[in-house]
Amino acid sequence: MAKSVGAQLLEARLRCDTIEASVKLCVSLGSNKDLVGHLESELSKAIREYNAKAQAFVKKMTLSNNVESLGEFCGANWHVVRHYGMDGEMTAWVGILKDSDIWMFRRDCKVEPDWEESQLKTLIISSIDEESRLRYMEVVKEEAIKDLKAAGVELPETDTKQAVKVSHHAGCRWVQRTKGMSEPQAVDYKRLNVQEVEKEVREGFESAEHIWTAEDGIEYWFDPNNMIYVYAPREHNIITVYESDFSFAKHINRQIVLEQVQVIKKAWQEYKDAMDCHAEAVEQLDGAIGSVNDQIKVLESELELLKAKRDTLMAEKYESAKLISKASAAYEAECNKLFKYNKIIK
Repeated sequence: MAKSVGAQLLEARLRCDTIEASVKLCVSLGSNKDLVGHLESELSKAIREYNAKAQAFVKKMTLSNNVESLGEFCGANWHVVRHYGMDGEMTAWVGILKDSDIWMFRRDCKVEPDWEESQLKTLIISSIDEESRLRYMEVVKEEAIKDLKAAGVELPETDTKQAVKVSHHAGCRWVQRTKGMSEPQAVDYKRLNVQEVEKEVREGFESAEHIWTAEDGIEYWFDPNNMIYVYAPREHNIITVYESDFSFAKHINRQIVLEQVQVIKKAWQEYKDAMDCHAEAVEQLDGAIGSVNDQIKVLESELELLKAKRDTLMAEKYESAKLISKASAAYEAECNKLFKYNKIIK
């Protein structure tokens, strides 16, 4: 029996999340770049397939019904919410919502328009069924570990979270932000509860999504509780953690972070494009400058030849003047033999 479009969509979603979890696990374990590159390529392919199935599902939805249930899958109840994407095209958000909040998403699109993506994001943040989402993420983690083992990747027999180190600074900052303690209190608490604190930090990091990699290789991860983890992949070390708090409600703070990440990505792309244009312009200008320098060298050589020719001509002129001077002296001498007047005048 052929699977429904909804079932295919959920399986595609699980595939995307599993590969993404595999990438994250490989990075945390310091796996070779070729493996990570292969997984990232597979993830791109999986995302394209997922988007295609999401579009297929949107096409079967009726105009009056913008929200549809996909039923239970991997320990969670899933829903599809139709909306306009950032590009203005109709698309689907697929996720795990609280049953009590479903009514907020429903619209009769015969009389009112579908959601805009920016509107939907703000509404979704406070309506995620976090308990069900965590159950689903456990399934994703198990699938990722199973796939990596099947691919021959050696994984520690102990909890894979232990592969990530937690710095003293990160542990203290975690205690300050999650338990509301002052810095001195947090230092004492962390010292007395090292294993507990590091376990909490690792679990938080495991639930986070990668949002940015800086030029120096340092990564930034963002968890469902708005905590940002600063992670050094080479050392497998969480350097620090901090909460993104802009003095608004939690879901608004989260929206600000996600929107700002997009702004940063856009600015980074514009910077890279500008650098590429600059490099191309510099290459062309260097070629033009080289050509001009070659012309200058030719002209300088010609100038040296002209200077030498001038010096020769000047020497000839000097020799000619000497002959005139000699002839003048001879003439005067002959005159003086006969004409005394010249001597008197002088």
